[in-house]
Amino acid sequence: MLWFFRMKEQSLVVRSLKQEHSIPSNYAIVWQRRMRDRGTIQACCGKIHIMVLLLAVIVGAAFGGADQYLGSLSAIAWGADVSLLSAPWLLLPFVFGCTQQRARRAVAIGCMATASALIGYFVMTLSPLEGVHLNGSMAPILNLLRSESIVIVGGVMTAPLYGYLGYCWRTSRAWLSAFFVGSAFSLEPLARAAVGRLPQLTDVWVIEMGVGFIIGGYLIWTGSFFRIHKRQEFTGELLT
Repeated sequence: MLWFFRMKEQSLVVRSLKQEHSIPSNYAIVWQRRMRDRGTIQACCGKIHIMVLLLAVIVGAAFGGADQYLGSLSAIAWGADVSLLSAPWLLLPFVFGCTQQRARRAVAIGCMATASALIGYFVMTLSPLEGVHLNGSMAPILNLLRSESIVIVGGVMTAPLYGYLGYCWRTSRAWLSAFFVGSAFSLEPLARAAVGRLPQLTDVWVIEMGVGFIIGGYLIWTGSFFRIHKRQEFTGELLT
């Protein structure tokens, strides 16, 4: 009888040792699976980021080319006024900045979108559609860059700013982002009139002001809803 209890005790000891040795191996398997899943997620995120960058280049170039081409159409009376609007050029990096969850990437993609838009604008300006034939000469390109130096400097200053504002809106619904985006549309006609660059207040400028109020109101409404939802979640966590 004593021999039976000793054998039972030894079997229990052996079983406990096997379980102790199997625990690290189980943790290793779980850790390997998590690392593999993390690597897969990072690879997918990297591909998505590259696709968004390519989309920013394509959309930016199309936007810049369309803006220049619209201003050259004499058949459309309001085309020239629309092509003079600066606010859409600020909305472009903001929109692409909203696609990013990291500030550095938002600034980079905002700059890339604006740079592509400027290149598309310049290419369309010097294209045969505008009656320009370079014939191997660099003089028209240099003259264009010199005449548009203020636009280039403005793009260098505003593209990273509005890309970062897009990131702030994506992550925290910052009121500063709503103010800058809404005021870019609603206050542009007033700013142009203050510096004497608004010879006539046409329907395009009035519509731009209205669009600015609509965008600002929408951002304020969504920002308020976001904060209410966050406050409710925080209150629920405290109660639980």
